[in-house]
Amino acid sequence: MKKSTLITSLLVMLLWLPAAFAEDAAYDQLPEDRVLYIAPGQSLSALVERLYPDRPDRWAEIRDWIVNNNSHAFVGGDPDRLRADVRVKLPSGSELAERDPYSPAPAEETDAETAAALEFRDRYVFVDPAQSLSELVPRLYPGQRERWGDIIGAILERNNDRLADMDGDNRIRRGTRLRIPESPAARPARGADSEAEPETGAATAPTEPVVAAVVSRTGELHAVDATDRRRDLTADEPIRRGDTLHTGEAGRAEIEFRDGERVFLRPGSRLRVRDWNLPDTGPGTRIVELLEGGLRAVTGAIGNRDEDTYRTVSQQTTLGIRGTEYSLRICAEDECRPDGAGSDALSEGLYVGVDKGRVSLLNESGETTVQAGQLRYVAGPASAPVEADRQVTDILYTEAEQAAQAEETMAATEAAEESGDEGTHWGWILLGIVLLGAAL
Repeated sequence: MKKSTLITSLLVMLLWLPAAFAEDAAYDQLPEDRVLYIAPGQSLSALVERLYPDRPDRWAEIRDWIVNNNSHAFVGGDPDRLRADVRVKLPSGSELAERDPYSPAPAEETDAETAAALEFRDRYVFVDPAQSLSELVPRLYPGQRERWGDIIGAILERNNDRLADMDGDNRIRRGTRLRIPESPAARPARGADSEAEPETGAATAPTEPVVAAVVSRTGELHAVDATDRRRDLTADEPIRRGDTLHTGEAGRAEIEFRDGERVFLRPGSRLRVRDWNLPDTGPGTRIVELLEGGLRAVTGAIGNRDEDTYRTVSQQTTLGIRGTEYSLRICAEDECRPDGAGSDALSEGLYVGVDKGRVSLLNESGETTVQAGQLRYVAGPASAPVEADRQVTDILYTEAEQAAQAEETMAATEAAEESGDEGTHWGWILLGIVLLGAAL
């Protein structure tokens, strides 16, 4: 063989090896949880098998569900022609179950003229980004168009001191903390043909959309909607926009939102779903408020793109993310004792732990980024986040979650070591080939 031919062959081999490894790497980088954005080159079959590996007997059914519920994602409705860079709805575990909690309930007409008066409780919002009330209010109260003017007037009245420095176009400074009213409730309209008055306390049909479902729960779990109606929740029960979830002193719950996000509620927690929307195209919105207790969240599709609005609000700060896992715990005075009843209590305030990705914390002190593996403490709405002691891990994570984190860390370390060994192995092979070519 001629020397030039051999050198050409060696160069082709060197170019081929990185491409081969790149294919495996691209597959390994697919998210473990369900995703709704389709990358170029993905097929529907490969996507389904990757996202639902434990349901091979239902892959065909899942493919059909995706095709039937995402006509915009397929060229000419052809299942084999999946568009790239589109948002796709995927069935959750609850939707694959025999009972479907996501079926919309019939809406009931309401009378805007008999709407309840605006009420101000302990509800706040941090303005992010800088915007006017005419932009902010429609996002916070999307179903109350007829009362936007009343709400803007009420916010101006209750926050006169905070809004005194608005600029010429009425834009509110980023990071401003505003007190805002509860979502106003409207009384169901009574038609002229109604045969009888409803029983006292009788529930009317909910009008807010279903945004999540209960995956599992132990102990007490109930929801209170925007009109103060209470209902007990069990597995597969739907959760609607505007609901406030309550767990008992020994209660725990796993909630799954329609974009795949999973939220694990701790005992003695209150979580309000203030706004949630996932359109087929365009940015998604997810705003929840932690009022008491704690949670751990594994994010879904909302928050994966810069245009999305993902916020977890508390009295101390507003948390924003971009594809991550994190835990929050609000500690009241003398409430949180990591080492048991006989140990010293932690300072009251908000504790934050980040498992993967990163989060941003925004309050009156400014904005702070918290990376994976870091712990932070926020004393109040005007306090900057500070580093927290490792002992707060026990109030942020259960023993099972801490054990799972340790296993993940060990597996990642072993994988990195194996990758290094394999790279060394191929390095010796390539060096041998180069030396052989030079000798010839």
